[in-house]
Amino acid sequence: MKRLFTLFTGLCVMLLAGCNDEYDDSALVKRLDDFEQRLERLERLCNDMNTNLGSMQTIVTALDRGDYITSVEPLTENGSMVGYTIRFAKGTPIVVYNGKPGTAPVVSVKKDTDGIYYWTLDGEWITDGGKKLPVSGQDGTSPKLKIEEEYWYISYDDGTTWTKLDKATGEKGDDGAGILVDMDENYVYFTLPDGRTVTVPRAEGGSEPQPSVPHILYAVGQELVPGQGHYYATLWKDGKRQLLTDGSADSFCNGVYVDGNKVYVVGCEAIGDLFDDGYYEPYPLNVGVMWQFEVGNETQVTRSVLSDGKRATSPVAVAAAGENIYSAGFETLENSDRKAVYWRNGQMEYLSDGSTDALAYCVAAEGNDVYVGGYVQPADNKSGGIACIWKNGVAQNLTDGSTLAKVNAICIDGGVLYAAGAEKVSGGRWKGVLWKDGQPTYFTEEVGTEVTGLYVKEGKYIIEGNMTADSGDIVTCIWTEEGVQVISEGMALCQGTGLAVAGSDIYVAGNAYDMDYDTYEEIYRSPVWKNGTEMALEVVSSDNFTVWGLACAFVDTQE
Repeated sequence: MKRLFTLFTGLCVMLLAGCNDEYDDSALVKRLDDFEQRLERLERLCNDMNTNLGSMQTIVTALDRGDYITSVEPLTENGSMVGYTIRFAKGTPIVVYNGKPGTAPVVSVKKDTDGIYYWTLDGEWITDGGKKLPVSGQDGTSPKLKIEEEYWYISYDDGTTWTKLDKATGEKGDDGAGILVDMDENYVYFTLPDGRTVTVPRAEGGSEPQPSVPHILYAVGQELVPGQGHYYATLWKDGKRQLLTDGSADSFCNGVYVDGNKVYVVGCEAIGDLFDDGYYEPYPLNVGVMWQFEVGNETQVTRSVLSDGKRATSPVAVAAAGENIYSAGFETLENSDRKAVYWRNGQMEYLSDGSTDALAYCVAAEGNDVYVGGYVQPADNKSGGIACIWKNGVAQNLTDGSTLAKVNAICIDGGVLYAAGAEKVSGGRWKGVLWKDGQPTYFTEEVGTEVTGLYVKEGKYIIEGNMTADSGDIVTCIWTEEGVQVISEGMALCQGTGLAVAGSDIYVAGNAYDMDYDTYEEIYRSPVWKNGTEMALEVVSSDNFTVWGLACAFVDTQE
C-alpha cells in the first residue's frame, strides 16, 4: 500500500508540474464555452419556436372568427429586431419571432381542401389515430417542442407524450425558420416556416378593415336571352359575367360549391324529351347538368349531364368531400308529384319512392357521409310535410307530419349537424326553425319565413332568407343570435336566394319582383349585397336576371 501511495503521489506531482509548465487548457475551455453557448441558443430557439406555434394557432383562429389586426410593433433585443408583437381587434396579442432556414423541425399549418387548417411536420400532415390535427376550432390544438439528450422531441397532447425527432446538436438543429412578416395597407402577410403565406386583414386605429380575407365571390343563376323567351345559365366571378350555355335552350344554374380550388355548379338545360301537358305546345324536359372548373380557370369548364331526359330533373344543390361530389334535387313524375333524389359522382339515387310528393333542397358532406335536407309528404296527411334529413340515403324525420315543415339549408360545424328551414300549421304562416342535431329552435314567429342559406362557425349561425314585414313587404333578411337584419330595405317584394361568408364579409342574394305599369312587363332583378351594400353585376338583360346561389373561394394574395 505504501509503495502504491508513493507512486500515485509522484505521478500527481509530475502531472501538476506538466500542467503548470507546459499544458495550455484554453482550447478545452473554449470548447466548453462554445458548447454551453450552443445549448443556450438551442434552448432559446426551442422557446421561440413554441411561441411561434401558439401564434400560428392564434392567426388561424383570427381568420376563422373574422378578426383583424390593429397594430404590428417591432420587437427588439440588444438593438436588433427579433420579431413582432401583433395586436388583434378581438383576440389576444401574439409575438412572432424571426428565424432563418436551418435543420430544426419545420412545424407549420396548411389549409386542406375542406377549408380547414391542419398542422404539418416537415411538409407532411400531422396525424393522430389517422386523423389530421386541426389548428383551431373545438378540436384545435398546438404541438410543443423540447430538446432532451441532444435530440428534438415533439408532443401533440400538451406534453403528455413525446415523439423523438432529429438530433439537436452538431450538424443538425443549428437554426430554425421563424415567421416572417410583411404588410400593406389592407393585409398582414405571415410567411410560415414551410414558406406558405397566411394573410390576415389589418386596419389601423381599430376600425373594421375593408376588405376581409382574400377571396373570390362566385354567383350563379340565369339571364334572359335577348329577343327570346328563355334563359342563359350564367356565372358571375366578382360581378363579371360568364355564360355557361350558348342560349339555344332554356337553362339556369341553381347552386354552386367551392372545394379548395375546385368549383362545382349545378342546374338544368331544357334538352330532354318533348312533353305534352295538354295546355301548351310540347316542350323539352329539363335535364340535370353539372359544370366544373378550377379557380382562376373559369373558361376551362367541364360539363356533365346528370339525367337521361325521360323525366324533368332539377339538381338544386351541390357539395363535395374527399373524392366524392354530391348534388341533390328532385325528379318530376307524370302526375306532377316529385321524387327526392341525390347524385354521388354523377350516379342518381332515389331518396323517396314517389308514392307522395318529396323534395330535396340542400346537401352537405363530411368524410364519407352525405346529408340531404328536404321534405316528404305524409301518406295520411296531404296538407302536411315531414322535415327530413337523409344520411347516406336513410331518412331521419325531424317532424311528425302533423304540420307542414321542410329543411332548406344544411351544414356541419365541429361535428354537429345544423339544419334550417320553416314550419307551419294548417292555415297558418311559416316560422323559421333551426335544428341542431335534430333539436329545434324557432328563430322567428309566424311571419312567412323562408330560408335559403345557412352558415355556422363555432356554434354561431347566420341564416338567410325572407319574411313578411309589418308593412306587408316581403323582405330579404339575415338572422343571427343577435336578431334579424333586413337587407332589402325599400323593396316591396324581394325573396332571399343565397348566402356566402368570407371572414367578416357577408354576401346575400335576392330576387326582387316589380312591374313596368306602362308596358305591364314583369321585372326580375337580383341584387347581391356585400355587408348590406349592393354590388355591381354585369348583365345582358337588366330587367330579367336572377341569382340563385353564392359561394366564396379563398385565395392567397402572396406565395
